[in-house]
Amino acid sequence: MDRTQIKDFIRVIMAAYPNYNPDDLKKTLDVWQLMLEDHDYRDCLLSLKSYIANNTSGFAPSISHIIDGIH
Repeated sequence: MDRTQIKDFIRVIMAAYPNYNPDDLKKTLDVWQLMLEDHDYRDCLLSLKSYIANNTSGFAPSISHIIDGIH
């Protein structure tokens, strides 16, 4: 995923989880990009979609949730 895709991805998380409000958005984007840059955007988005549809905790996904969902 590239930087623009990461931004869009984080925006989806923020829209789906209003309590997810990173203190430092730039740092958050940096970390997510570092961890997901080798993954396909479509795969990540499908994993996020599944997480949002199936998780009942009310908490936003972590990077590991997204990667686990891909595998």
